[in-house]
Amino acid sequence: MKYSTKLLWSIPVFLLVVPYATGFLGYQKAYGSFPISPALYATIISACLGLAAAFLKPVFPKSTILLLCLLGIRSLDAVILGRAPDLLDENLGLYFVFDLVYAAALISVTGDSNLLKSCTLLCAAVALGFVCTLNIWEWYSPGYFSNVPGRSAGWLENANDSGIAICLLLALLLALQLPIWVNALIMAGSGLGIYVTLSRGGFVVWLLTCAAALVAQARKGIKLLVCILLFSAVACYVIFQFFDFRTLVDPDQIWRQGLLTGESSVDLSQEDRFEVLLVAINGIMREPLVGYGTGSSHGYPYSPHNQALGVWIDNGILGIVLFLAAVFCLVRECFRAGPFLIVGCVPLILEIPFSQNLLDNKSYLFSWVMLAALAWHAKPAHKRVALNPKELRSISLRGRNVSHSKL
Repeated sequence: MKYSTKLLWSIPVFLLVVPYATGFLGYQKAYGSFPISPALYATIISACLGLAAAFLKPVFPKSTILLLCLLGIRSLDAVILGRAPDLLDENLGLYFVFDLVYAAALISVTGDSNLLKSCTLLCAAVALGFVCTLNIWEWYSPGYFSNVPGRSAGWLENANDSGIAICLLLALLLALQLPIWVNALIMAGSGLGIYVTLSRGGFVVWLLTCAAALVAQARKGIKLLVCILLFSAVACYVIFQFFDFRTLVDPDQIWRQGLLTGESSVDLSQEDRFEVLLVAINGIMREPLVGYGTGSSHGYPYSPHNQALGVWIDNGILGIVLFLAAVFCLVRECFRAGPFLIVGCVPLILEIPFSQNLLDNKSYLFSWVMLAALAWHAKPAHKRVALNPKELRSISLRGRNVSHSKL
């Protein structure tokens, strides 16, 4: 199949990823203006991508297989066992099934390296641009989208989810090793998009992601590192000249803004997150083996703000083992593939202690599947060929025969 024909399959990937990664479908559903239901929309596009998988021969890295197993267990727990909590007479089980379908649909374009990179670049760039632009727009129109006025979130409605999406999409673009001036603009623009969310965790993850990218760039040469720092400095100067970092009215928002500028400090004894973390740990100690059912960590009744603890609360010991194994495999795959793919791993790992709903975040699933596939293609070809023991023994015997014949 020609690459131009394969490239057509990037269209359904784009239509699946961008609306969910930016929160567009959720926002439109809330206001009732989307022409078809998001569930039907996702079903149609996922079916198209399922058809594409039959022709494009996708790859299945270990980390992706473990992720799909975890999402499958969460779906079975929610639908078959019926342990998902009911919310406003609406069972959440089908939402967790869609997480599995969404991740599986993305795998369809992972078989071809060029197609994979094209889809990753297109989807990540457009989604990041939308999220940051809407966040900045909302900074000048507080409460236009966000469920917390003063904290920009765009169509995602939740400022923390917006911060997570920005960091994940930024890291994915940096992993593609784009030109240094493009990376500088992306880092500066995403930094502004993160700032207006006033997300403390998001800002920390953004800083560490950019630092990891600079370290990876330094390995290619000091001159390139100096260039990207200069481009970033120019971009930041322009932003500070034209952007209005005005003081907000709400005391909590002023305090959050002070944290980002260094004018405020955190009193750990007053942090609610430590209280909910202890409540979650106590809940795990009561039901360590089977948990309480998928979705129980989403505030019904637990909200640990930690994905590892959230999986344990939801799906018990099997869930946490699968999650940690998948994370370990992903880091190992990216480490073996190169330093820039390690940059892509940074927010995937660092966001774990800040949120319990990462596995329901479509940007997180998109970044995971694409990054694992990029790492798979970045490995030398001979390392991607899996030989069974019989084939290895036959190759060894042929080698010995050849050496004896030469003697």
